[in-house]
Amino acid sequence: VAEECRRVLAAAAELELRLQREVAEALEQQRMLEARAEQLEFEYHARREELESEFKEKAALVEEDRMRLEEEKTQLACGTGPGDILSLNLGGERYVDVKRATLCQYEDSLFGAMFSGRWDKQLERDQSGRVLLDFSPALIMPLIDHLRVRQCSLVGLPVPAPKAPAGMEVEFRRMLGYYGMDCCAKEPDAAVAMDEDHVWSWDPLRSSSLGGQRRVFSEDLREVEACGSSPIFGSVEFQSGCHTWAVKLISGHYVCVGIGTPDTRQGMGQPYGSTALVFDCWEGRLAGALRVSGLDTAHREDTIGVRLDVASATVSFFKNGCQLAHAPLSALGGGPYIPIMGLWGGVGNPSRARLVSTTSVQ
Repeated sequence: VAEECRRVLAAAAELELRLQREVAEALEQQRMLEARAEQLEFEYHARREELESEFKEKAALVEEDRMRLEEEKTQLACGTGPGDILSLNLGGERYVDVKRATLCQYEDSLFGAMFSGRWDKQLERDQSGRVLLDFSPALIMPLIDHLRVRQCSLVGLPVPAPKAPAGMEVEFRRMLGYYGMDCCAKEPDAAVAMDEDHVWSWDPLRSSSLGGQRRVFSEDLREVEACGSSPIFGSVEFQSGCHTWAVKLISGHYVCVGIGTPDTRQGMGQPYGSTALVFDCWEGRLAGALRVSGLDTAHREDTIGVRLDVASATVSFFKNGCQLAHAPLSALGGGPYIPIMGLWGGVGNPSRARLVSTTSVQ
């Protein structure tokens, strides 16, 4: 019995030691976990404070930008607009007044940005408040004259590049480079085929009358009278280049002017389905492959201009020199593109229109 008691006591002692070790290990693990939790909590709060500080800094910068933008908007709203007249001092030798819109035509240039209205307070001025351009009038005036001609160019027709004064070609190029206006030196010049060259006219053979639709072409094939809307085709097809033309409404109200394709067929009524894109003068809308409503209507004595830029795949429509709409050509495919016109009305009240200008730049 005594021996059995000793064995039981020894086993109990061994079990107690094992339990003590396990408890110690559990307590150590608990301590380590608590320490890790404290570390993570510390890191969390530190990171949170860091992010909050970073957020406050960025919010302050955004607020500064917003306030600066609001200030600029206020400045632009108070007395700055495209119709503003700006007084310029050209090298201290000559003074000229120019509209802001004239000076800002090349928006991506330094010259255009200078006069946008945003930097008016930073512009260098003389004692009379004129903006000082520190170049000789002989250099700067050809650029200003070019901008004036370009601003009033009919329906966006290309204008000749500014010409450098004789003997000052290098200085002129440097000035253009300084103002970021190198692009205007690449404006079409001799390549421009002007109106007097009669680039193209209407094609009576391709525009033959169908279904009793009466059509009368003038001797120079530029004026047409008709009472049916089947398309009247130009005598050219455009696959490249930049082309502009203008049509004057002489009588009647029902006229559409625009661009067709080889899929535009005789016998189609305006707006010729998806094979063409035209401006409907009576409805004041783009119709055909693309529909845009709410444009100005056009009537007798108005001139409708079309500018086709094949390289950028766009077409613009104008009324009396003011842009009506600008649209992509993607819906018409890759060309070729054909000038078209539609005239319709009653037998006793036909519509009449004349092609008054055509320009092509390849």
